[in-house]
Amino acid sequence: LVAFIFTIHFTDEMTFTDALQTPIPPPPSVSMPVYSLAAVDPAASTIDSKSSMNIVTFATLVSVKPILYMISLYHGTRTKETFLSAKYGVLQLLSRDQKDLVIPLGKRSGYEDGYEKDVICSELGYEWTTLTSFKSNMKDVDNNEATSKESFDKLRLLPKCQSYIKVKVMKTMNAGDHEMALCEVLDVGKWDKMLERVVNVDEGEKIEPKDEKDVLYTGYLRSKGII
Repeated sequence: LVAFIFTIHFTDEMTFTDALQTPIPPPPSVSMPVYSLAAVDPAASTIDSKSSMNIVTFATLVSVKPILYMISLYHGTRTKETFLSAKYGVLQLLSRDQKDLVIPLGKRSGYEDGYEKDVICSELGYEWTTLTSFKSNMKDVDNNEATSKESFDKLRLLPKCQSYIKVKVMKTMNAGDHEMALCEVLDVGKWDKMLERVVNVDEGEKIEPKDEKDVLYTGYLRSKGII
């Protein structure tokens, strides 16, 4: 954990309240891995556009035992509302080749009339796919496995991501212009090139570390002028 400590200097003419209102410079930008969070409206009756995706860069592992992630989402976004309503979703770690998905998924809103993110992704060569075999360990917040399995059947994912992390919301906290969700990791998946679908990572299976050669990072997006 890294803590940033800012010292506010004020003169005799400046009150403490004035000092607190003085703009604080942000910390330096740090290159972060880029995810897309996939969630589905729990009221959705079919596999349709009610599946929602966005771009997440504020996501990090915060515990090893149990495995917990903290995901921070902008207020007022469709994916945030869908994810917190459903209480589950899949955090998809993007590859460098998927950089062109950042603008349609992260800078446009699913609330826009006539804007269908799945259609745009398909036009870019990333047609959303169903979960198929990536369906184990799916229990909702009430430990209701049947309900969760039925809901996950409706969820669609991006193909060819570097990793797929199935998460369940444990608790949330308001964080300024974001809302933070502490999430339990239920399962981890990978893209199977031969089967062309997401499959579970087997227990005990060795997973090679991921770095900038494979994973999409915000530093790479800045270098390309995307953000």
